[in-house]
Amino acid sequence: MTKTIKGIIAGVGVTFIMSALILVKTAMHILPGIDAVLIFTNISQIYFGTGANTAYGWALFFAISGVLYGALFGGLERLWPGRTDLTKGLWFGFFVWLVAMLVFAPLAGFGWFAFNYSIQAPILSLVGHLLYGAVLGVFYAWLNQERPLQIKEPYLHSPS
Repeated sequence: MTKTIKGIIAGVGVTFIMSALILVKTAMHILPGIDAVLIFTNISQIYFGTGANTAYGWALFFAISGVLYGALFGGLERLWPGRTDLTKGLWFGFFVWLVAMLVFAPLAGFGWFAFNYSIQAPILSLVGHLLYGAVLGVFYAWLNQERPLQIKEPYLHSPS
């Protein structure tokens, strides 16, 4: 199995976990209206004329968070900063948070960093994306039969 396929499997698995957290957050009325599915529903409504049907938001959420981001993480795994899958996942989570805040939030009408919605939106989003990245890194390591904190490259500093 290629690293890209493993990344997609890990990405889809993590997206299921994040979906459950989104549903719990929504049921608990924690910052209602701030979640990836709403953003993707707005994007599908604005740019594809789908109406306010959240099924399209969920479909875009899984396509981007699960398949696209998973493929990017696995396929480019050696290029992400960090020496372990966990740290690579955290950096990847930060990267996709920037993409979400600079591309998807404005496309959905929330403005840069979703400041048009609230000041808490980018903070909550950063926490969610770092969690996504961390779990993605751990799941990816498991698929590679490695430990999440296993150092990938030899440590170049010689002890003195």
